[in-house]
Amino acid sequence: MQRLNRRFSLSPATLLPAAVVLLGAVLRFMQMGLIRYGYDQSYPAFQAVGLLDGGVWPLIGQPSSVFLDNPALMPYIQALPLLLWRSPWAVQGFVLLLNSAATWFVWRVAAETLGRRAGLVAAFLFAVNPWVVFFSRTTWVQSLVPFFMAVVAWGLWPAFVEDKPGHRRAASWPAAWP
Repeated sequence: MQRLNRRFSLSPATLLPAAVVLLGAVLRFMQMGLIRYGYDQSYPAFQAVGLLDGGVWPLIGQPSSVFLDNPALMPYIQALPLLLWRSPWAVQGFVLLLNSAATWFVWRVAAETLGRRAGLVAAFLFAVNPWVVFFSRTTWVQSLVPFFMAVVAWGLWPAFVEDKPGHRRAASWPAAWP
């Protein structure tokens, strides 16, 4: 029981990261009524509803004007909240929740690899960055870039900086090559 109490104490070390994550969530959820949906915003939800109602499994995602069509991941992700509530607000809220959770992932990876102070600075910058906040408030194909970037960093960056027995650091690999 002592370990549980120590882990969930209300110290500045616990409250500051929580405050930064809360700040990021507030900025993302702020003024949701001003969010407008166009073709780009609604196409993945359209494909998700087609999957849920008609059993049409999307093989490609939203058409792109660049070169290739986008992958079909976003309709499958958006089908999850649309199972519960058929509304654009369900999709919007789900994307906002995932992108708000990304602030916590940024804090965790930066705190583990660079220290707590650097973790707080990185999470704060991620929470208030206008580009990240803007893309967190959209529902088109690239709207989960902040979330996936943070999750990939959380899983990948420690592998580059941790020095474990039997493993070489990324910086020493070129020296070990013949």
